[in-house]
Amino acid sequence: MSIEFRHALQSHPAAPASAGLAVIVVGRSTSSRLELEYRFEGAAACEVEVAAPAERPTRRDELWRHTCGEIFLAAAARAEYFEFNFSPSGDWAAYSFTAERSGRRDHHWSGPPPEVRWHAARYTLQVVLPRAAIAAELTQASYTAVVASAAGAGASSFWALRHLRSTPDFHARESFVADFAWPTGEGHA
Repeated sequence: MSIEFRHALQSHPAAPASAGLAVIVVGRSTSSRLELEYRFEGAAACEVEVAAPAERPTRRDELWRHTCGEIFLAAAARAEYFEFNFSPSGDWAAYSFTAERSGRRDHHWSGPPPEVRWHAARYTLQVVLPRAAIAAELTQASYTAVVASAAGAGASSFWALRHLRSTPDFHARESFVADFAWPTGEGHA
């Protein structure tokens, strides 16, 4: 049993994307993992700048400075939230926060790290995040992406389900507008 979803992200108007670029997040939660696919589509997809594959992908800070896919998760009516970042290099990051942009700590869990792969021919970033990384009470999500443009001399666009501020801010708790769930009837380890 699984729960599937698809979200079209919107580029923030203060940092517009290349014309003809779309970012779609397709995902599925199963009894053991969350699968995410960040699809960079359209005529400008070939302009997305991606990091070279890491020899040994690992936890790494500041992935948001380059092209990456992200997911933010929180429990309803709670200030605490989690942030996961995934780079086309295969590197990843995971943080917990006590409130918006406050109390950041590395988020650890027992079990394997995320699997992150870039598929150049399809302009797709695929992620498998083990269920152990995500607490059962996290039911609100925000899917986001930073897209660096190879054609834009270092320019990046910022993509999210909803932008509520005049500058891009993925940490805005009120932008966690997607429902997130695990298949029912299955316990969480």
